[in-house]
Amino acid sequence: MTTNSKLIPYQASQHTTFVSLPTILIGLSVITSGCAVTEHHSIVNTEVTDKAITSIIQSHYAANQALTGTNISVETLYGVVLLSGSTQTSQEKTVAHDIAQQTVGVKAIHNDIAIQPPNSRLQNQ
Repeated sequence: MTTNSKLIPYQASQHTTFVSLPTILIGLSVITSGCAVTEHHSIVNTEVTDKAITSIIQSHYAANQALTGTNISVETLYGVVLLSGSTQTSQEKTVAHDIAQQTVGVKAIHNDIAIQPPNSRLQNQ
């Protein structure tokens, strides 16, 4: 166990044992991972769903100050993320792409974000 791991006390009886947070998370993922049956009765892996990927990316966008004022849509299908909408700069487009790329479960990204400086947005409305 590293010294940087946060420990959580666990008391099963008279003795208190400290368990690291990563150990707990690994245990939970083993317990909760598995298979689910879809409406077509086929078995699919439920590690990270498309809906979860989309939600995670959108929440990271909302929390990122560099993306304030952007208009980015996120759609996910079978782990492939489609980014669309617009940003004011190429740096914002890159930040959006990088966030999506770093998200667990993403297999590929189609980045269709248009760069529209503030003046061109006003002209298009």
